[in-house]
Amino acid sequence: MTRMRTCSVLFWIASALLTPDSTAADQKPAADSLIINAKVWTVDKAHPWAEGVAVLGERIVAVGTNADVESWRGPKTASCRRQTASARIQ
Repeated sequence: MTRMRTCSVLFWIASALLTPDSTAADQKPAADSLIINAKVWTVDKAHPWAEGVAVLGERIVAVGTNADVESWRGPKTASCRRQTASARIQ
């Protein structure tokens, strides 16, 4: 193998190993539950009201528009549409 070909192969291997996998980096886990089409008081003066909430485990992972929250939907995500929901503060 020539020196140029060796450098080219090594560069390709290094690029493949060092380039992050965009599909793995861009994926996020699916929420367990979505509350959408709701009126959610956020207690944030800049954004006092939201349409939806995404919950993963025991954490709220997203609050915002229905579109913001829908991005957390997965195949096993449960949805609460137009139902009453209340917060449990610990």
